[in-house]
Amino acid sequence: MDTVCFLRTAILFVFALAVPAGAGQTLFYTGDPTNQESIGDYYDPLGGPLSLSEIYEPFTVTSSGGWEINSVFFTELDLAANPICSAEWSIRYGVAPGFAGVEIAGGTSQTLGTSGTTTLTVSGLDVILAPGTYWLNITPNSETGRLFADATSGENSVDADLQGAALWYEPGVQHFSTTNLDFSAGATGEIVPEPSMFPLLLAISGACGAALIYRQLRAG
Repeated sequence: MDTVCFLRTAILFVFALAVPAGAGQTLFYTGDPTNQESIGDYYDPLGGPLSLSEIYEPFTVTSSGGWEINSVFFTELDLAANPICSAEWSIRYGVAPGFAGVEIAGGTSQTLGTSGTTTLTVSGLDVILAPGTYWLNITPNSETGRLFADATSGENSVDADLQGAALWYEPGVQHFSTTNLDFSAGATGEIVPEPSMFPLLLAISGACGAALIYRQLRAG
């Protein structure tokens, strides 16, 4: 391999390292749904009794560089074929039994779904999370009946916190209460490179570039 070819290869290698690993990969997935009724997870914008029930599933960002989340998803069991027009989603930090913690990101997503097992997905996100433990909730808006967060036994899970630590919130009834269950949910996105890698990558890239310029000047 001549010098130019070697330098080009080195530069391409450094560039590949600088790109976040696993773009669009599954960052975590708690597992396939069991398709069994578990705990209510719904919001009725018209109000009335039993108009809100939320399930929060924990997950842990283990990469020291953090995660960039592009989409999140939650599986719902809809036994009565209720139409789903939209969904409220939230990622919270510092949640504990009896304590709501702080919302890091959230909003309303226009999501459609009907009967059976429905995976509600919120995409187009750009949420950066530092290392730590967070709680994910996606609650479907339904004006015609109750839906249920679909439990999972962890089959086919990916980097999941399977400890039965999901929490349940229902105004006046459950205030982030323990469930002893896990629910089918997950997120996709990119793993951010460790910050300590960037100076090294820049130094290597700079050295390769300088060597290439020097060789070109000598050749000229």
